[in-house]
Amino acid sequence: MSTHHRSHCERGAEIAAALMKRPRTAAELAELLGVDPLCNGTMWSLRRWLKQYRASGVVYIAGYRPLARRGLRPAVWAWQPSVFANPDAARGVVA
Repeated sequence: MSTHHRSHCERGAEIAAALMKRPRTAAELAELLGVDPLCNGTMWSLRRWLKQYRASGVVYIAGYRPLARRGLRPAVWAWQPSVFANPDAARGVVA
């Protein structure tokens, strides 16, 4: 794990590159990026990036993982083949 503090541009590019390779949950992205998935501030920032990408039409919710701890169904984020090409999956779709 690198101790290099990444700029916002670098972090955004890392998130985009990871999602271009395969769909992932926010927790999986956090682990891949080398950040603590249990840190609320880090996860808030990561989810903000995902929401901004979603609003721009470059990512979508491909499905949801099976029930996890506390009854939560984590969203699986995926890169769009073209802007706004796919709609978000319904809440019951397991990816």
